[in-house]
Amino acid sequence: MSAQQEFYGWKLVAVLFFLYLLNLGFPLYGGLIAHSYMVKKIAMNRATFGLGMTVFNIVMGVMSPLIAAAITRWGIRVTLVIGTALLVLGSLVMANTTQPWQYILGFGVLMGAGAGFGTSVTLTTSATRWFRRYRGRAIGIIMAAGGIGGFVVSPAMNRLMVFNGGNWHQAWLLIGGCCILGGIIAWLFVKEDPSDLGQFQDGIAPASTTEDSPKASTLSADYPWTAAEGYKTLAYWLIVFVGFAMYFPYFLVQAHWIFHMKGIGLSAADAAWTMGLFTLSGVFGRMIGGWFQDIFPARFVFVMGLALMAVGIALGGLFSAGSILLAYLASVILGFGFGSSVTNLPTILGNYFGHDAFSKLYGTAFMIALIIASFAGILGGKLFDVFHNYYVAWEICIAISIAGIVALFFTVPPHPARQ
Repeated sequence: MSAQQEFYGWKLVAVLFFLYLLNLGFPLYGGLIAHSYMVKKIAMNRATFGLGMTVFNIVMGVMSPLIAAAITRWGIRVTLVIGTALLVLGSLVMANTTQPWQYILGFGVLMGAGAGFGTSVTLTTSATRWFRRYRGRAIGIIMAAGGIGGFVVSPAMNRLMVFNGGNWHQAWLLIGGCCILGGIIAWLFVKEDPSDLGQFQDGIAPASTTEDSPKASTLSADYPWTAAEGYKTLAYWLIVFVGFAMYFPYFLVQAHWIFHMKGIGLSAADAAWTMGLFTLSGVFGRMIGGWFQDIFPARFVFVMGLALMAVGIALGGLFSAGSILLAYLASVILGFGFGSSVTNLPTILGNYFGHDAFSKLYGTAFMIALIIASFAGILGGKLFDVFHNYYVAWEICIAISIAGIVALFFTVPPHPARQ
């Protein structure tokens, strides 16, 4: 019992949770509130604003191979500090922005790169190194910070903006300060590997793994995969496609869900609540989905998540027709499904290919899925311009989710060629 209590992994999970909140919650969700005040003072149309968000997402994805290389060369802690430096630099540019191109540079490029170095790939690599039996729930707890950021940081930032008279310059300086705090926490408390402290994954010595952790051997790979070997497997590329099938509906919902709800008859306040419920239910989806992944094969939990996303989009996008209760229910189901799915992507890669190759494999998968899916918002807008509603866009999302579900049934654990 004392050995379990001394295991640093769960303390590290708490550290990584706060880093995710500081490095993504404040720059993205707090930044969105600051943007709403900026656009009133800077000559910037909605198309330019949307371009900044698209660039942010694309840069996060493009940076993933570089992030994986930085982790391999310098370690997780240094990689997180690089993210801090980019986020702080981006915050300073945003605090002094007077032209649209500065917004694209500061938010889209610098903060997108900083969020990439400081969040998903780096933090899940750390969790994968420290956990095997409890990998799913550890990743779920860490990534729940993203949902909490949307539910807590946005209202808090809005109150600040009301209090300081809409001074978005101060808001961006505050965001930069939060990022500096994240860098300090990362440098002081992030530990690279359990062996650095004389510990083992999950706090369980290898000799007792078979007896104490039977699920670990059935759900996780024992073979020491290399990234090159992983790239040659069909399972890996099916997982990449499933990642796209998850992110595409998410980005379209992120960009157009509130507009759709207003278009079918909901008030602005009720439409905003649907997004709040989507974000909050995503927190529970991440944590419960992560727990399920430690009990059942991750691909089956992934199927559940994508199915719930499809059901939520169908209910809210095709059938709600102004019904507040149905719109709320759809948003909860959709948020829970996405929350569960987004933790599955790193977990299934860690379970199938182990922790040695994880950062490169996840970095590449994250880059490809994110870049392609980032155009969902633009496509949704184009479809609306053509059909004057979002119904075709939601039907495409449902079809892509179903295609992801089908792919998962063929995504069986790979067998290495040299075993």
